[in-house]
Amino acid sequence: MKFFVRCIGLLGPLVAICVSCSAVPEQQGLLEAEIPDAKISSRNLRIMVSEYVPSYAHKIESTADNILANSQDRTIRQNALLWKINAISAGFGAATRPDPLGSYFDLWVLTRQMKHLFEAADDPQFGPWQQDAIVACQQLDARLIEINQKLASQNAFVESFVEETARQHPLSNLYFDRPPLATENIESIRPPKHDMLHVVASMQDDVKEMQRLSALYAEYLPKQARWQAELLALSMHTMPAVESTLADLAVAADAMHHMAASAAEMQESLDHQLAAMPLLLDSQRQLATGDLEEMQALTLAQLRAEREAVMLAVHQEQEAVRAWVEATAASSADRADVITEKRVVQSAGEAERLLDRAAVYGAALFAATGVLGFLFFLWYRVVRRPRRQPREVEPHRTEEINFAFDHERRGNRRRAA
Repeated sequence: MKFFVRCIGLLGPLVAICVSCSAVPEQQGLLEAEIPDAKISSRNLRIMVSEYVPSYAHKIESTADNILANSQDRTIRQNALLWKINAISAGFGAATRPDPLGSYFDLWVLTRQMKHLFEAADDPQFGPWQQDAIVACQQLDARLIEINQKLASQNAFVESFVEETARQHPLSNLYFDRPPLATENIESIRPPKHDMLHVVASMQDDVKEMQRLSALYAEYLPKQARWQAELLALSMHTMPAVESTLADLAVAADAMHHMAASAAEMQESLDHQLAAMPLLLDSQRQLATGDLEEMQALTLAQLRAEREAVMLAVHQEQEAVRAWVEATAASSADRADVITEKRVVQSAGEAERLLDRAAVYGAALFAATGVLGFLFFLWYRVVRRPRRQPREVEPHRTEEINFAFDHERRGNRRRAA
């Protein structure tokens, strides 16, 4: 029973805590304290400020990049880089104030200060593109005025406060060295009283917004490093070490100028020499031409005498060859006649021998042909004819025929032997 009572006693505070947590009030800030009739809450204002900062940075970056793309002046390019580097950093710094209304006011004052700086410049920072920077600041200011119209119906005092603050604390250069605004207004600011539930309610939203702004600014860190490098490259000629090096380069340039003057003098002397060269070359050419003509005439005379001597020697050789050929042809004809007669005699004897041999061979062939014809006749008479007779023959007739055939065959053998 006592344990049950203790459990009920512990459950009571837990239930109260759960009920109180389920009814956590919305975040309360300077907006609710200074402008009680505001149409939006501090949380909504923080969201609008967080959405405004990326567009603010992008607008400044695109305008500065346009100036850098169109200008080749060293000072204008340095000012464009300084504007990108310092204005974007100041914007993110103003947006990260703890209270949304303070961030909004600081961003608006920064935009107005930037616009007044460009409008009141006697020596335009961006030369012919100064109006582009002023238009960009006016567009950013117009977006902040739209946010101001959502705060309350009677909000003219907010814009007048921003304008007065911007006029009292103007920017003097593009390094955005701004005085601390909270120091002058700290006494007039009445911070709202927050209980535990208000703190717990606003902690999570504040952490999320800070994380979002930190992530957005982290995206610009590599660009900031690159812009700083470009600015360093542009301002390097003002460094002492580089300046001394440039002085040495000036000395070298003077030496090169003297060398160029010497080279010009040498060029003049060369021009005079080149002008005299054609006359000298013409005289030398005439002398060389005369010598060549004499050498050509001598050479032609020598060639003509050698050609005549060669032609005479060739003619003599031709006559000698012709005589030798005629003598050789005569002796060759005689030898050919003798050889031809011998060949004719030999051919006649060979022809007689061939005719005798052909007659012998013809007689032998004729005799063989007669013998073969006779044998064929006997074969036909003896072998083929009995088959045409009747099958039944008288025995004595068969014997007579066989005897006659054997007699004839023996006679043939004796004749053949």
